[in-house]
Amino acid sequence: MEKTNNDTCTLCGGEHNPENYIQDRIREIMEEKHLCFKCANWLWQHELDQTDPKRAGRFAVINGKHYLLCPSNGGNWPSGFGGVRFKIRFNDGREVVCDNLWHQGEIPDHLRHLFPDNAAFVKEDGFQTCD
Repeated sequence: MEKTNNDTCTLCGGEHNPENYIQDRIREIMEEKHLCFKCANWLWQHELDQTDPKRAGRFAVINGKHYLLCPSNGGNWPSGFGGVRFKIRFNDGREVVCDNLWHQGEIPDHLRHLFPDNAAFVKEDGFQTCD
């Protein structure tokens, strides 16, 4: 079957095929905005960052990469980055130590305007960075 413009993402030109995806909200965004999975997923992440009270103050954008700071789980189940400790300084001056940091991925250039950097890793003995 030959592809038409209706089969491409309106943001990046990638393949638009919502039938292949089950996650309800991402599929809704794909259908509403005619987006590929990748672009819809990033718009969903942005939506969660802005509206989900559980994520308030718990996401960091550092050098164009999105991270989620999760509570320490005491080793009861896998931790992000294997439990390595990070110190993160947010642009508002807060410093947070996290041993359960999850990398959500590098934000595509065409969506960076939605995710300005809001933090940086603190380079200090005893802490890891992802720079």
